[in-house]
Amino acid sequence: MTDLIIGVDAIAKASVNTMRELIKQPLNVDACTQFGPHKPGDTVEVRKAGTEDETISVQLNTVADVAFAVTSEDLTLPFNDFRDKFIVPAMDVLAKNIDRSMRAAGQGAQFASAPLPLPVVDERFCAVVTLDGISLRVVEVFDIARCETVMAFDVLYGVAVAEQAEAA
Repeated sequence: MTDLIIGVDAIAKASVNTMRELIKQPLNVDACTQFGPHKPGDTVEVRKAGTEDETISVQLNTVADVAFAVTSEDLTLPFNDFRDKFIVPAMDVLAKNIDRSMRAAGQGAQFASAPLPLPVVDERFCAVVTLDGISLRVVEVFDIARCETVMAFDVLYGVAVAEQAEAA
């Protein structure tokens, strides 16, 4: 029987779930809103936490990212082994970045996330997954100079405090 290669879609779905589990800070997020691709510095309007029709502007000014090399053997590991060896440590880095931003903004901060545009590569090797208002982009690329496959993960997000946004 041929070994099954773990695909980028499965990696993306497991990764966003893992990252969400690892985030310790409460996220005030408009989980109903899903955005299309945005660039760093773009501003989005999200529903203010705890309201039905009040919105707040959030600038998407942070890109948290992490990447690691994998071998073809790694991509044929049982999925739970791959998750424990690669996904959990990588998503811990991204979760800690989001936690730091939320702590720095203080209580009542509003979180927003949108995916970065997909690179111009074969769509089989990239994915965007959104869960609970967090958009994660995953790209698998082959680095020919190093003869290795690289898995890159990133989250474009912003945090705004309602009082600061209203004063602006």
